[in-house]
Amino acid sequence: MGRVIVVGGGPAGMMAALAAARAGDDVTLIEKNEKLGKKLYITGKGRCNVTNAADMDTLFENVCTNRKFLYSAFYEFNNTAVMDLLEQAGCPLKTERGGRVFPVSDHSSDVIAALQRELKKSAVEILLNTEAADLLTSTPACISSGSGAQQGSGTEDSVCGRNEAFAGTAWGRP
Repeated sequence: MGRVIVVGGGPAGMMAALAAARAGDDVTLIEKNEKLGKKLYITGKGRCNVTNAADMDTLFENVCTNRKFLYSAFYEFNNTAVMDLLEQAGCPLKTERGGRVFPVSDHSSDVIAALQRELKKSAVEILLNTEAADLLTSTPACISSGSGAQQGSGTEDSVCGRNEAFAGTAWGRP
């Protein structure tokens, strides 16, 4: 299909990269830290509360504001799909009080490892220790990384693609 660049290797970035790769795109995931999912390691006191096992109506009842905004996202890839993805990737899950879902191991690192396995299986190129410095609007659009990586038709410090996805970054796309 095309080339997609995802900036940010947190849970949203890993999922965006995985979805694009599964849709047939060549994907590059850029992460400024030394590892993917760095903040995920501390979620749920290190256990990683993955999702909630409640039905969709209950989930929507607990959204405080603008629940309509989430309808399409929840119905496109719901909590059951998240659980299925992780379990098929080798991360068994358990449901605790209040429907909270955790890895059986109680280690957030197992969730990260499962997502990394899926990224590797889907041939996502991962650039760690690479901070996205700028979005160069051109055809194709490029992300200036300052990392020395050479990709596509970009310069030695840029990655170029058909589409970009920003996950967990402080950027807004012009």
